[in-house]
Amino acid sequence: MTTIEEFRDIWDAPLERYVLIRLGNSREQMIIFDPESRMAQIIEDDELALKVIDKMIERGFAILDHIPEGNRE
Repeated sequence: MTTIEEFRDIWDAPLERYVLIRLGNSREQMIIFDPESRMAQIIEDDELALKVIDKMIERGFAILDHIPEGNRE
């Protein structure tokens, strides 16, 4: 069984490490995105994902309406 503590490295990361991308009007419609790797962090358990998102919001991670521009080499 997966616990929220297994994802502590996400909400304990520096604030620039991840952003939350808003896909709709609720936190259920947010994804955790790593701008450096240009990849989403998928948590398959929806209830657990919401808890991690709540922790990230409490910490002050940026919430965006779009995927941020990245380096294109």
